[in-house]
Amino acid sequence: NDQSLRRVAFCGHSIIRELCLEGCCRISNHGLLALSEQAPGIETLKLSRCQSVSDAGLCCLAACPNLRRLELDMMPFVSDEGLRVVTASCSNLGHLSVKYDAFITDTGLYWLGLSCQ
Repeated sequence: NDQSLRRVAFCGHSIIRELCLEGCCRISNHGLLALSEQAPGIETLKLSRCQSVSDAGLCCLAACPNLRRLELDMMPFVSDEGLRVVTASCSNLGHLSVKYDAFITDTGLYWLGLSCQ
């Protein structure tokens, strides 16, 4: 849950480079805020099936400039806006997965394309 994520981020803030939270349905935007504040050097983050994370949580990831790999599969509250913020802010992003995200449209892919230029 968010409280556990806060503890992990606080204790390992300088060494966390990769974190897999796939399927952790009790992780929310609040947990991602704590993670982005405490471990901004994170490079790989797997959030697929984190049903309580929305665009607001993704906006927190703008504070993680070293993010290289982000997995957001099957997240019902992620949309083009969250994708726009992440792709604009995380310039080192080399792998992004958004499989089965119903609210990612052509517009979101347009923002993704712009960030690749």
